Amino acid sequence: MKLRQIILIVTLFLLVGVYFLLRTKQPVERTKSLIPVDSTIIYGIEISDPDNVVEMQKVGDKWQIVKPIRWDANNYNVSRLFREIIQIQVPRTIMADGNDAIKRYGLTADKAMQLKLYDKNKTILAHLYFGNLNNPNDYFRYEGSKDIFQIKEKVTNSFPPELSRWRSPSVLSFQEQDIKRIEVEHPKAKYVLTAGKSSWLYKDAKEDFAISNDNRAMMRTVSILSRLETQGFIDNPSQAQLLAYEQPLSTVRIFMKDGTMRKLIFAQITSNDIYVMVDDKINVLYGVSGDTLERFTRYALVFQQSYM
Repeated sequence: MKLRQIILIVTLFLLVGVYFLLRTKQPVERTKSLIPVDSTIIYGIEISDPDNVVEMQKVGDKWQIVKPIRWDANNYNVSRLFREIIQIQVPRTIMADGNDAIKRYGLTADKAMQLKLYDKNKTILAHLYFGNLNNPNDYFRYEGSKDIFQIKEKVTNSFPPELSRWRSPSVLSFQEQDIKRIEVEHPKAKYVLTAGKSSWLYKDAKEDFAISNDNRAMMRTVSILSRLETQGFIDNPSQAQLLAYEQPLSTVRIFMKDGTMRKLIFAQITSNDIYVMVDDKINVLYGVSGDTLERFTRYALVFQQSYM
């Protein structure tokens, strides 16, 4: 091997060694827990901004909204809040401090989004202010402190105090084995689906037959009842909106083996929006898709089909 080649190889190895050495010498960013609290003792969450407030409490292993309404919380989003915010590490570096900086970063009480955490005794565990004035990152400070820190997570965009974000979308959920029969009535048909010993049975004014166990219409009907979720809520609907239920698209009664009955009424609120009323309760309407409605506007022929 020529001397020149040897020198080039040695130089290359030296450069690689210097590169890795410099990498190991780079300063490591010091971090801290955003909220230095054992998350298992958190039993209350309050998220607020100048216009809205949402309060939640832990009941058993689930979360419930207690303000502005009482409702089951969206446990998936609550879990995200713990995983992506409450339990994370953030840089220790102070980006700014003082009253002027608090105003400049929008971290005053009249502008910031606030997060408060409580224990079982409603003792406050943490109180933080978050803000973002069109910056790539959010900024925050702790109650009683003028030090401002940066956080890479988009807290204000991802976890605002919007009721729709924290409200459970679940309308109802039934296990197939608990259903006794389903009565469906829509403008073009009226029929009853009854749980038999080995299959579902269909009956209307003209037809009476056993439904094949692989019938897709029956499987889709049972599937939507196992997990019916809303796409949006109308709280305290207007009289004009309630008038739509005088001409329903479909009325469904689900009779359970324990003797209870649930009722669903589907109506077209606008040209594009379908909402369901549950158990004749007019205080809340639940938005659903056209696909959901389609499962309750069937007729005999689709239940007679088999895909074996």
